[in-house]
Amino acid sequence: MVHTSNDLPGKQKPAVILCDADRSEVSQLKELLAPLYDLVLSTAPVEALNSLMSSSFETMLLGLNKKDKSFLELIPLVKKLQPTLPIIVIADGRSLEEQRAVQRQGVFYFLPRPIASKEILSAVANAVRKGSE
Repeated sequence: MVHTSNDLPGKQKPAVILCDADRSEVSQLKELLAPLYDLVLSTAPVEALNSLMSSSFETMLLGLNKKDKSFLELIPLVKKLQPTLPIIVIADGRSLEEQRAVQRQGVFYFLPRPIASKEILSAVANAVRKGSE
């Protein structure tokens, strides 16, 4: 678990958990989101669950990988642990069936790869707004 906040006194950034095993995607997202959010990075599902049980977050970003389905299995667990936490899924948008299966699980937003910076910033801002209600 890696925290990437710049501790500015008096200014609390919304907490966002980023769960993704793809290190290049993680660094790209970290660069984009760290100035705006207090990011907690998890590269393994167990790590993500531990973070979710010990801290509170406004939203969760979940990177899905075709070869590794373990992060996909996190969705129902997160829904049980924190039913109101908005989950944004980043996945290969090529399979419409995969997209539907993910959306049936009640995720907040589905972002197909390759992800556009503007779209991810907008999705996270909306999810954080919903998550802090």
